[in-house]
Amino acid sequence: MRDSRIVILLTATITPNTFDTLVLSNPEERRSQYLNALHFYLQNTNYPLVFVENSGESIKDYFKDYEDRIEFLSFTSIPSTVDKGKGLKEMEIINFAIIHSERIRHAKVIVKITGRLKVLNIKRITVDFLKTHHSLKLVSGNILKFRTPYPQGLSDKKIA
Repeated sequence: MRDSRIVILLTATITPNTFDTLVLSNPEERRSQYLNALHFYLQNTNYPLVFVENSGESIKDYFKDYEDRIEFLSFTSIPSTVDKGKGLKEMEIINFAIIHSERIRHAKVIVKITGRLKVLNIKRITVDFLKTHHSLKLVSGNILKFRTPYPQGLSDKKIA
């Protein structure tokens, strides 16, 4: 049975347009890591996945048998004149996902993971999170989005 309370948001850039701070910029190696990570989450979780890619690339064709589990979104992020780093691109991806993803719109909890990484203890983390946070929506490690009513003293904004 699929647990749709939790959605895993995987962020991706197969062909980077920001290179100054990247350790791995080879698109084929990056694509391979994204494919491996997606297979890991498909095999090791029952959560719906949202894979958002910001260089206009698509790996959707590799996962035709999993269209009920994975929502693929893609757009092309415009290169900055002054390179503002991968953090800015990451926020663009998260913003795009929040605006365009049907699964995220209906999720109780969003677990944001860099798309090339495998969080080996993802099930334990998500179960523990659900036990202790009944009104929170996790967007990223340091960004929370609350459903009303907000916890006392907090509002729908970035928390440092």
